[in-house]
Amino acid sequence: MLDFFAIFSRGGALLWTLNFTALRHNPVDALNALVRSCLMEERSGVNTFTYMPKTGSHQALKWTFHNGLGLVFVAVYQKALSLMYVDELLQLVKQDFTAHYYKPNEFSYPTFEEQFVRLLKQCEARAEDVKKAPPPAPNSRNLDAVKNKASQRTANASHSQLGNAKGSSKGDSKGNGEG
Repeated sequence: MLDFFAIFSRGGALLWTLNFTALRHNPVDALNALVRSCLMEERSGVNTFTYMPKTGSHQALKWTFHNGLGLVFVAVYQKALSLMYVDELLQLVKQDFTAHYYKPNEFSYPTFEEQFVRLLKQCEARAEDVKKAPPPAPNSRNLDAVKNKASQRTANASHSQLGNAKGSSKGDSKGNGEG
């Protein structure tokens, strides 16, 4: 479960937030730590940060940018949890918010909460479906490769046994012919 979600501009304006749980610390502290530790340093390829508050559990912060508009979308959740849907949620929120809600020089988006909750439920439901789904069947190429390896092992084993059988029958015929 998410603890917090935020959208802010690279200039530092906090545009929209949603708290999901009562935290022992101010969630903005986690965002400030993210900005100081990762975003200001412009670490390329990194999109996850661990925040260690003075009280409470460690939190994972995952984010994505909309470079054209200078926006940052951040999902905050307990680091101990493995939320499979966070990346998808970040992408969907970024697409939806920028396409339908964002207006330059506007700093309040109260109508976005309802849409965000819909997107969150959609992502959570998909993640549940993936968890419940049976493991994927091997594709035909992989299945053929497995069958070929198994056939080869069987042929090699048969060949080895045949060689041993021939060796023992030769020994028998020598023993029978000499006696």
